[in-house]
Amino acid sequence: MFRVWFLAIFVLMSAWVATAIGDDGDDDLNILIQRLSSTDFAVQNNALFSLHVGAGDATLPAIPAIVRVVRTSNLENRIEALELLAEFKSHGRAALPAIQESLSDKDPKVRLAAGYAIVSIDPRNKSGIAVLSESVRNGTHDDRMSIPHLIQVRLGLKASGMAPALIATAVDPAEDVRASIARALGDIGSAEQEISAPALRKMLQDVSPMVRVRAAESLWLLDEPAETLVPLLIKMVVAAPREEPDRQNKNFFAFDEPPERLAADLLGKIGPEAKSAIPALIDAMKSPRTVMRFAAVDALAGMGAEGEPAIEALSLALRDTEWHSFWPAHRSWSLSSQAATALRQIGPASRRALLAALDDKDNNVRSNAADAFGHLPAIPDVTVPALIKALSDEIGFVRSSAAVALGRLGAAAVSAAPDLAARLGDNVDSNGSRDGVRGYHFRVGDFMRYALMKIQPPLQLIMPSIINSLRKSKHLSGATLKVLRALGPQAKAAVPVIEPLFDIPEERLNAALALARINPDHPALLPLFRSVMTDAERKEKYSAAQGLADLNARAIPLIPELFAEIKRQDYQAAKNGFLAAVVMIDRNQTQAIVDLAEGLLHCQDFFEAESEAELTIWSSLGADAKPALPNLVAGMRFRSPEPNKDFYWTLVSDLKVRLQSSQLLYAVAPQAPELIEGLIELCQSDRCSTAGQAADLLAELGPSAAKAAPVLVALLSNYELYVVGGDGYGNGGLRYFPRDRAVIALGKLGPAAVPALQIGLGNFDPLTREYAAQALGVIGPPALPAAPDLRIAIKDRNRLVRAAAAQALGRIDDKSEPTLIALTSALSDSHLVVRVAAITALGDLGPAAQATLHEINRMQNDKYKSARAAAIDAVKKIQSP
Repeated sequence: MFRVWFLAIFVLMSAWVATAIGDDGDDDLNILIQRLSSTDFAVQNNALFSLHVGAGDATLPAIPAIVRVVRTSNLENRIEALELLAEFKSHGRAALPAIQESLSDKDPKVRLAAGYAIVSIDPRNKSGIAVLSESVRNGTHDDRMSIPHLIQVRLGLKASGMAPALIATAVDPAEDVRASIARALGDIGSAEQEISAPALRKMLQDVSPMVRVRAAESLWLLDEPAETLVPLLIKMVVAAPREEPDRQNKNFFAFDEPPERLAADLLGKIGPEAKSAIPALIDAMKSPRTVMRFAAVDALAGMGAEGEPAIEALSLALRDTEWHSFWPAHRSWSLSSQAATALRQIGPASRRALLAALDDKDNNVRSNAADAFGHLPAIPDVTVPALIKALSDEIGFVRSSAAVALGRLGAAAVSAAPDLAARLGDNVDSNGSRDGVRGYHFRVGDFMRYALMKIQPPLQLIMPSIINSLRKSKHLSGATLKVLRALGPQAKAAVPVIEPLFDIPEERLNAALALARINPDHPALLPLFRSVMTDAERKEKYSAAQGLADLNARAIPLIPELFAEIKRQDYQAAKNGFLAAVVMIDRNQTQAIVDLAEGLLHCQDFFEAESEAELTIWSSLGADAKPALPNLVAGMRFRSPEPNKDFYWTLVSDLKVRLQSSQLLYAVAPQAPELIEGLIELCQSDRCSTAGQAADLLAELGPSAAKAAPVLVALLSNYELYVVGGDGYGNGGLRYFPRDRAVIALGKLGPAAVPALQIGLGNFDPLTREYAAQALGVIGPPALPAAPDLRIAIKDRNRLVRAAAAQALGRIDDKSEPTLIALTSALSDSHLVVRVAAITALGDLGPAAQATLHEINRMQNDKYKSARAAAIDAVKKIQSP
């Protein structure tokens, strides 16, 4: 988890460094291409370094110039150019002839770089594998270290064919080389499992702990049964040194990876099947070494319900609230928050411990306990009353945590609605962010509003609290205002307590904004908004514009004032607010509609909170947005008309405009034929956030986007993290992976996606196979034609593919005898995750699985709780009439 942040920050820092080099920092792509032809090798080198940051779609025009550098005399630049070409992956096929020439270069470093480039661009070309294999066998220590590293972070499955060379070099006297090779063998994947697995089992006996744990990691990737690995890992955790190493410091998350920590991490990944390690992990939680305490707690979180014996120890860890910082990510962690996560993963058995922690003296303990409590199944007489009590905590962020926990419980927490509504006016700062709330600095009342949105209580349950709160406070908080505006005319009972607020200067504008939604015919509104547009500060004028938009045609007399303010604005986001008001008031303002579309396209704050009102108004235009459609269609092919000083950020900006064009077009004309083509192109972007959000839009289009199925299947192997919302460092944002968004989209495409997913089940990449099976399960019964392919996948070498296939067979409701046989066979799988998936699938098939009852009853004696619980549930479903 922590290393992901480190890599993300490293990439950002690399981008910044790249923009800083070159003459006067000018890194326009055309200029960089010119510099590649320079006779000054230092100028060439700087250009190559800059191009490394954005290699991909944006830099394809540079390939011929990079190829020319490959054929120059400067050794350093030739190697740099070859490594750069490797970053283009399949886009770099035009450079293959020049790279092929370099395979016979007299310098071994050039040959090595060329081999890496060929494998990256064309994995089927085995000449690159041959060169890399030769470098592993006969190269320097640095070669034998760098090549396994390339396999791990870059090549992965593309390095298929290198196992023999890696195994031959696994006897290297250098510990770091042996450890790197052990890890690389797992990343090559199951294609060479027959030779890799025996070699790795032998490496489990290596004298080096680091080699042993790396071999164990790879064997787990290659589907080794847990019982082979867990005893070794327990020994490593038990034998861990108890003293703090000299290099240890507060920034331990990314930089300190002793083998015993990696052993604990792997036990957590193995999960419930490693439950025999729980005593050793509990003991490790007492270690004076910070890194081991964190690793032990995180490993226990992976045990799920099997971790129940650790509850008492985790309760003690919950009281350890010391913060440990990781400065590049501008984040801090405490053992307390990690222990809270572990307790919630254990499940209902942790309820008593968390309940006691809600009364702890430490603010952070109470906050973490409340947050964890919201993840457990609600018990009306226990959970909700305890969290309602926490809403009155003296500390603001504890109240916020309790509110978010109640929101997670949804309708089960409806009895808390009056208390939440009464606290909408809580204006205390709640520093930090909670699940589902964008941004990083909020008032406590914002979290109360979030909870009400999730609970969706009956109106009569919250209006008395809101009215009483307004009557007492004579203050209309931001959260209360948003709730009242969301309720609109339904909140008319609040009008008598809102009207007196007109006499309080500080409350007058918010009162008008509330009434503009509740009672837009109120006679005081238009005069008040006119006075604000004439005399107030710009921020208040922006708010008044939102109120005028609510008045619709009633506000036509104030359109001149709105246009005047548009001319005065130099901040695009604010200008958009006034344009949105104009078009809401008068749909005949054609130019304003066009200007609003353009403004939203090029607004840097498109998805920030201040743009939400404008986007809502835009979405309401429907057919009235027709004048702007040509601009939006053109925006989907947008290229910056002016050279930017940094071609990489130009690419980012251009992609943002294209994506925003798609989103705006979808909002008003989802049937536009250009929309799907544009989204397909965006799904193929090198930027994971662009691809993921394009997949989200394709999901909204549903079956009409059937032609996008192949590109969505291609996204199934993309596990690069991106964050939406939050602060500048991603804190408080929502985390996504393109593969998950693609699964959702393929599920929405329905039967039309099945042929592409059947092909995906045969992909060489296990991630693609796993998520293709998941997507077929999401489609459900219409995916029945894929049942034969899923029955093949249930015998896959990868346990996660087998589990996903088993689960999908249940969800597509295939009651055929071959499927019942396949699922029954999976009940004997060596991995718990597959057994549980097969049990669940048979239960999903209901009475049709009657013939398997004997085998399922046998699973009630499985040594793992999750299998036993799944079997009990399956029997009930099968025996139900």
